[in-house]
Amino acid sequence: PVMMNVVHELPEAAAQLMLTISPRRILIGGGVIQHRPAVFPALRRRGAELLAGYLEPVDEPSLGTTIQPPGLGTIAGPLGAAALATRSTRP
Repeated sequence: PVMMNVVHELPEAAAQLMLTISPRRILIGGGVIQHRPAVFPALRRRGAELLAGYLEPVDEPSLGTTIQPPGLGTIAGPLGAAALATRSTRP
């Protein structure tokens, strides 16, 4: 039941991002999603339904390149934080 909420809410957020700022990638990570890769097809399917052809050529297959897990897996968050910290300490 919890995953159904995820499959319902995350694509809504992704669709809003796509409609407002047109990102090339939306990376969705975290422990819950990371251990359930089968959730991504459902996220993409729901995202395509929500966008309903409003953005072309955004459809379920094209969302496969847009909505993805982070390439660094579970270490993406800590490495991102470290990169930001390193950047902020440079003059």
